[in-house]
Parts: sequence; structure tokens; C-alpha cells
Amino acid sequence: MGGYPTETEYYGGRVRKTNYTAIYNRKPIYRGDTLDPMRLTLVDKDLDEAIVPTSLCVQIRSSYGKLLADVGWRVEGDKVVIEAVPPEITRTFPVGKHKYDVEYTLPNGVV
Repeated sequence: MGGYPTETEYYGGRVRKTNYTAIYNRKPIYRGDTLDPMRLTLVDKDLDEAIVPTSLCVQIRSSYGKLLADVGWRVEGDKVVIEAVPPEITRTFPVGKHKYDVEYTLPNGVV
């Protein structure tokens, strides 16, 4: 759950090209800790400007794709804030590395 996605992103066994990049910072957490909120900036690399989505579906998935949690979100200015995940939920996560799965809808309707 860290780093900077490149122009090519991985989605459910498929690789697709995108013009959007997510920029974020994450620290490691341990099972039973609160997963802190995260600010996310979506940037159109062609125009070099922030994109504010109209809706999101945010989930945490295991490295094998199993759904571990649905996560709330909100928009603050040109940033998306992914809500905190409480210890009651992270306590149920299996040991391992997990990933956010974020699907967003742009103002023009593109998902």
C-alpha cells in the first residue's frame, strides 16, 4: 500500500493503460491498528491538473483479491480523502500485504 502507480496499473489480473496517476503516502500498519485516513490526488498527466471524481468505490483487498473491507471516502477541495479503517476491522485482516482497490467516476462519466 505505498508508492506511486505508473502509467500502467494492475487491475484484477489485467493490465491497462491510464492517463491518471494516484499520488499518496502510506506507513505500514499491523493487524488491529487503525489504518489512518489517506489523502489522494488524482492527476491528469496530459493536462497536469487535478481531477475531482464524482463518485468512488474504495475497498481493501488481499494480495489474492479477496475483499477485506469497504472503505468510506469524501472530497476535500481537489483531494479525495479515504476514511480511516478502525481496529475492529483491521483485526480481522489476514497477515500479509493488502491493497486499496479504488474505482472512480470522472465528471464526464468515465469510470
